[in-house]
Amino acid sequence: MNATERNKQVVRESTRIFKNEHNVDEISHLFAPDFQHHFTQPLRLGLAGLQDVGRMMNQVFPDETCCHSGTCKDWPRPCVPSWAWLR
Repeated sequence: MNATERNKQVVRESTRIFKNEHNVDEISHLFAPDFQHHFTQPLRLGLAGLQDVGRMMNQVFPDETCCHSGTCKDWPRPCVPSWAWLR
């Protein structure tokens, strides 16, 4: 598998786990050990801060799911995050 296909696979897996299954505790294997988010403080640093954001979003939007362009034909509004920090 080339790097482009691997990156697509990682983004789809992160979307499935983090956004659609709302399982923010099961994404650490997708992130580099030195991951840093760029959200405004007072969030915790690193992956823990991103997981905190996920938990907050899941509470506010419990039914929200996300689909990437080209992966779900009938999805009305594709969500294509710029997750360049995934490994």
